[in-house]
Amino acid sequence: MSADVLIVDDDYAMREILASICEIVGMPYRMAFDGIDAQAKIQAEAPALIILDLMMPRLDGHGVLKWLQSNPILSQIPVVIYTAKYLSKEQKASLGLPDSMILNKSQMSMEQLQELIASAIPS
Repeated sequence: MSADVLIVDDDYAMREILASICEIVGMPYRMAFDGIDAQAKIQAEAPALIILDLMMPRLDGHGVLKWLQSNPILSQIPVVIYTAKYLSKEQKASLGLPDSMILNKSQMSMEQLQELIASAIPS
């Protein structure tokens, strides 16, 4: 497993914002533009943390999360869901992640996101 963050989002501007946050906290990062690209990069080298958007073309974040959770080794990688989609309590529960790891893009400041990324990285 590498010591980097994999940023998975189809929005170029959002990938750049997340990359700049990784730079601020001193974390190397890689980027994927959709779920299929993410799977290939994870298979090549598993990251220390994944920041995952849910709404993407080809393979969405739900599909990536299910794929990760089906693999005993990959399921150990911390995942932060960072989405513009409103999620009900039931939808959040179906993701199988702690609420603190499911973030809405419109409700999270860059400072809060920076703190979360820094704290989510395994020591």
